[in-house]
Amino acid sequence: MKLSASIPIFAALLVLVGAADDAVRACPRGQVIAVGAAEETFGSRSASRGIRTEWCEGYDARRQAHRSGRYREHYPGAALRLEANYFEGRLAGPVVGYHENGRFFLRGELAAGEWQGVLALHHENGAPFWPGHFTAGHLDGRVELRHWTAPSTKN
Repeated sequence: MKLSASIPIFAALLVLVGAADDAVRACPRGQVIAVGAAEETFGSRSASRGIRTEWCEGYDARRQAHRSGRYREHYPGAALRLEANYFEGRLAGPVVGYHENGRFFLRGELAAGEWQGVLALHHENGAPFWPGHFTAGHLDGRVELRHWTAPSTKN
């Protein structure tokens, strides 16, 4: 079967996903759910192998893709890894990350794609690990690292 219109191929190798059973995955009219590589804002892509990401994407009159709405990452076992939002094509607003066990890993805020305000990282047991503060994307002020050791299972 030959297509009458050309289909743009993007470097990110986006794959369009069909209708969602989950209301959170619904996109505004005129947009589609897209999946691809993890957003570099949250760490290196090489460290995110096996992570599934999804976002809403629309196209302008010049056929340029624009991301908007919810951005989500999932661990290979399908558990939610991270939630954020696109606003005018850039990540902005609250960001929440989770360990595979469902506990909070990261809580912070992005402004125009850069960290702003408090950014807190947590151990898998929920204990604080790294509280920091950012101003215009730059680490600002005192930073504490809190080591946590798992309780011994030996009697």
